[in-house]
Amino acid sequence: MSLQIHNVYYPHVTFILELALIYRQMKNNLKKEKQLSSNSAFDTFLRAQQTVPSNHLTEYYLTQQFTYGCKVAEAMNHVKRALNIFFEHVLSLYLLILLLCT
Repeated sequence: MSLQIHNVYYPHVTFILELALIYRQMKNNLKKEKQLSSNSAFDTFLRAQQTVPSNHLTEYYLTQQFTYGCKVAEAMNHVKRALNIFFEHVLSLYLLILLLCT
């Protein structure tokens, strides 16, 4: 299938348009896969927290997930829990500082 303008065929333009459509479809698929992966990670961290509530890393990773979702209040609660469990965890301290700056 070629593009025809004023009775002149432009097969290379059609090819580029088809590539653009394929690229757009791939980009949409990647967004969906990223969202599914993020949801799966969030569910896994929630189950881990329920299994072992005294693990500071679980709280830290939950904080990250809430931060990615722009849920600052929930993120603050979890980073405070992480620091209550292990107050010297540097990454939790950095994340707390970043959350306080928002």
